[in-house]
Amino acid sequence: MIHQYQGEGNFSAFGSDVLGGVDLDYDDVPDFAVAARFADFGGVSGQGAVYVYSGRDGELLTRFVGQEREYLGTTLDFVNDISGDEKDEIMFYENAGVPPGTRNPGAIGIYSFDSFLEADRLSISSSQGGTVKFDHKFPISEGGKAYRLLASSDRRGIAHWNGVDVPLAKTWLLHRTAFGGLGGIPGAVGFLDSNGHAITLMSLNPGVASAFIGRTIGFASVTFHAPDQPSLSSARILVLIEP
Repeated sequence: MIHQYQGEGNFSAFGSDVLGGVDLDYDDVPDFAVAARFADFGGVSGQGAVYVYSGRDGELLTRFVGQEREYLGTTLDFVNDISGDEKDEIMFYENAGVPPGTRNPGAIGIYSFDSFLEADRLSISSSQGGTVKFDHKFPISEGGKAYRLLASSDRRGIAHWNGVDVPLAKTWLLHRTAFGGLGGIPGAVGFLDSNGHAITLMSLNPGVASAFIGRTIGFASVTFHAPDQPSLSSARILVLIEP
């Protein structure tokens, strides 16, 4: 057995629908989703829930929870990029926006995961060296704000930074990059343009990363509306250091 999951509460019907095969967190590994259409939370009946898990390590990526008697996730499916952003979406049954107890015509919601950070490659050779280009793509509302590229291990974790959840494990590397930066990497710290975009180029000379061969480094980008006051965090990107 690779992983085993259980529902929250009694009679949640966890596993009433299961599907996989789409990479929602952009780490080049297909993820999977599980529906629990009868899940209740806090004594509210019939809410239903949809759980999305990482195919890389099986950890929970996100959870959608319905309203009273919504039975969220009665149907569940992945959708191949219908928004034109080259990213796949998840689709499931949800309430049509009517109050609990009112006759419900039903509805289907389609949700896209916006990572805010992309990389042109997910591995780099220590012996050959090379460059990874990180593209920070935040909403236009973040335009002009300061940003910082953070790094940590590949261990999954959440670092809470003044009200913003950063999807990186709390390590010495995270602390160093949060308060000191990635030294010598152009664009690791700076300001987004008016569209909320910026580029970071992480170039490694041959042999420089030999101590990290076989290790995977996690990266995330954070914007700031004031010093030490984060505004938004990107999703995590993993980069493997190869021989």
